[in-house]
Order: sequence, then C-alpha cells, then structure tokens
Amino acid sequence: MKKRVLVLVLLALLLGCLCAQADSLTLLPRRLTLYIGSDGAGEGKPLAAAVSPLRPLRFISDRQSVASVDDTGFVTPVRTGRARIYCTARGRPVLKRVCWVTVRPQPPTDLSLDRPALTLAPGVSEKLTPQILPENAVNKRVTWRSSSPRVASVNKYGVVTGRRRGTAYITCRTRAGRLRATCQVTVDYSDSDVHYLIIGQKDYGPGIVDLESSESDARRFKAAMEAMQFSPDRSKTGDLCFDLTGQEIRQALGQLSEKGMDANDLTYFYYSGHGKDSDKKCERGALVGVDGVIVPVDEVRSYLDQVPGTVIVVLDCCLAGQYIQAKGAGTPLTGERQQKLLSDMVDNFVSPSPALAAKGTVSLVSDNPQRNKYRIMVSCKPLQESWAAMSSPETEESAYSFFTYYLGEGLGVVGNGNTFSHLGTLPADRNRDGYVTLQEVHRYTAPKVMRAVRELDCPPQTVMVWPSRSSKTVFAKVG
Repeated sequence: MKKRVLVLVLLALLLGCLCAQADSLTLLPRRLTLYIGSDGAGEGKPLAAAVSPLRPLRFISDRQSVASVDDTGFVTPVRTGRARIYCTARGRPVLKRVCWVTVRPQPPTDLSLDRPALTLAPGVSEKLTPQILPENAVNKRVTWRSSSPRVASVNKYGVVTGRRRGTAYITCRTRAGRLRATCQVTVDYSDSDVHYLIIGQKDYGPGIVDLESSESDARRFKAAMEAMQFSPDRSKTGDLCFDLTGQEIRQALGQLSEKGMDANDLTYFYYSGHGKDSDKKCERGALVGVDGVIVPVDEVRSYLDQVPGTVIVVLDCCLAGQYIQAKGAGTPLTGERQQKLLSDMVDNFVSPSPALAAKGTVSLVSDNPQRNKYRIMVSCKPLQESWAAMSSPETEESAYSFFTYYLGEGLGVVGNGNTFSHLGTLPADRNRDGYVTLQEVHRYTAPKVMRAVRELDCPPQTVMVWPSRSSKTVFAKVG
C-alpha cells in the first residue's frame, strides 16, 4: 500500500514537471533602447514572443506616454523616458514576461563636411559646414579643432582663417555620438592673383622740394614685383604712376577696388614721395600730390578698406609710421630737422575736408575691424623723416632712398636709375624657403637703413612693419 502511494506521488510530480515544460513563454529582447528625433518621430522595433502551447498573447505598456505597443508587439517611442512592456499569455496557467524599454534622444549617426579639402591665402576666411545625419538628430552641436592654429585657426562656428603658409587639419566632432570629420587646409598663395599700384612723386610744383630718389625707388619696387611669382598659373597686373596730383592719387586708390580682386588675392600699394608734416593731427602723414593737395591717412584707409583680399602697403615717406601708430599728441618736426628735409616746401597745403579734419589722425589698423587684411612696411616711425642719398653705390648718377634701396636689395633687385635686374635669389629669405615674411624683410632692411643714416649723421630713421615679428608672407619666390 505504501509503495502504491509512493508511485502515485512520483507520477504526479513527473506530470507536473511535464506540464511546466509544456506551458512556457519567451519574450525577446528583455531590454530595448529606442530613439526619438527632434521632430517627435522615432523608429520602433518589434518584440519577439513565443508561447507553448500556442495561445493568445496580450501586450501592455505601463507608460503609454513614453513607449506604446500594439497587439503584435511592435513598440513605438513617444518621448524620452523609461517604460515596461508586459507580454501575457491568456489561459491557465497565466504566463507573463516583461521588456524594459528606454527611449533616448536621437543621436547623430553620420558626420561629414561640405569640403574635405580647402586652400586659403593667409588672412582669408572660409566657413566649413557640417552635414549631420539623420536630419532629426536632437543634438547637432559640434566642436572644432585645428591641428596647427598658427597655420589655420578655426572658431566655434566653423570659420577657418589662414594664418601662414603650411598645412593644417580641421577636425569637427559631434558632442553626441562621438563622430568626427576632417578637412585638410592648405594655406598659401597658389590661388591668388596679384595687383599693384606704385606711385613715385619726384617733380613737385613751385615751392615744394623735389624728391630725386622717388622715380628710381618706384622703378626698383616694380622690378621686385615683376620678378615675384606666387604661382605661375595666376595673373599679375599693375600700374606704375609718376607725379600724380592729390586728386589723381585719390582716383588711383579708388580704382583699386574695381580691379576684380577677390578674398584670395593680393594687392600691393607702394608710395614714394612726401609725407605731410603738420601741426594738425588730421594731416600728419598725408600723401602729398605734386600740386600740394594732400590725401590724409583717413582717406587712404577708406580707399584701401574697400579692396578685397590681402592688402600689402609699402610707404617710403616722412611720418610713414602714422599708418601703423597714429601719434595724435606727438611733436611735429620743427627747427633744423624740418629745414634739412623741407627747406623749400610750402606750408599752405590744401587741407582735407572738415569731415575728415574732425576725425583726427588714424592709422590703417587702429580701431579697424578690417585690420587683419593688412601687411604694412613703412620707412620710419610716425614723427621721423625718411632719408635719401644723392647717389647710389653703383654709380654717381641717381639718388636713392635708404629704405627702398635696401628693401629692393633684400628682394634681389640690383641696378640703378631706370635699369634694374634680379639676382634670382631673395637675400632677405633667411630660412631659404623661397618666401619672405614681414619678420624676415624687417630683419634685413632695418639694420641696413639704420647704419646708412648713422653714417651720414642724419636723425634716426627706424623701419617699422605691422604686424610686428610676423611670419606672414609678403613676397614670394622669384618666378
């Protein structure tokens, strides 16, 4: 009897185990992550449920506002948050499984830039645009970084600015999703056209001392420009002008912006002539026409600001430093120093307009939002003279100014008067890379000018450049 009871108990246990194995419910996955975009839409996913033996299934979300589910087990995201999806098998015994659902903001899945490579001239800026997929990604914020900020910098808006010759890699990264894209930036003048305006003021009108060196200076600078070549595929055009009136100087400067230049191009403005000395702040450093009419610093700046691209200004005249550092409260040239250079110059130059006179003296760079477009070389400080010799080292025939002579020498120009040639090298090119920077030309020219002035027992003349100690290229290899 006891054995029979024991067998029945064992059979009952075995039957219970068989029944337990037969009634089963499987739900996959047990955890699910969905994403919802900025437009409120998101891609749903199905749940896989299997029940044995076969019977009806029911799906329920405990938070329909976060994730909804239909009768087939397809889950759709509604908003960010967490929810539980229950799957119940109807009948006896009741079987139930749960899937944990997390809904997150849609992250970026792909990042690219509108340009994989970019060529810029120094000082020129271009904007890179990130292209992010999917379109409804919630967090599209990106960060920018340059591998070499001294070559090419980039701001938080993706605006890339060429600084000096070389190659840099601009990397864009998404804040969400850890994606990145890179643009190779080459900074040089290979895509730059060159235009120049050269003015030499030699024969002034009655009462104004002539400048014997100015014609030779202008031709020397033109010889340097003709030999220079940034790229053989780009154009180089210019105007060499002599003995312009004040109005003609204005016209020549005003026409610079009409030459069809663009942001990658370079414009050179060279002037050799008188720089106005005056008790009036608004007149100091003004360019002087052969008729005595002046073009103040304010006006020169207003014309050059309109020229696209990089503007390289080279001035060989008294008070030329006004174009870099405006000395509003300085002491003008007086006494013997003034008589040495300006003994025959009249003191009744035509004044600028009242509107310009009211401004006072400015420079090309002070308080100028366009200051980064300029590269400036001047022969002297704001209240100094620019000196010239009455004969050149090669012959006894032509006068020459110290500044332009040694500047030309640094750029490989030799000769005298109206005849010049090029050595085929650039003595001012200290690192022998074929390009002359502001720092290189200053290091070459300044000590030679200082020595020449000292030997003739003239008052000091200090060559200036802006930006100082700059690695910005101003002259290229010989073509």
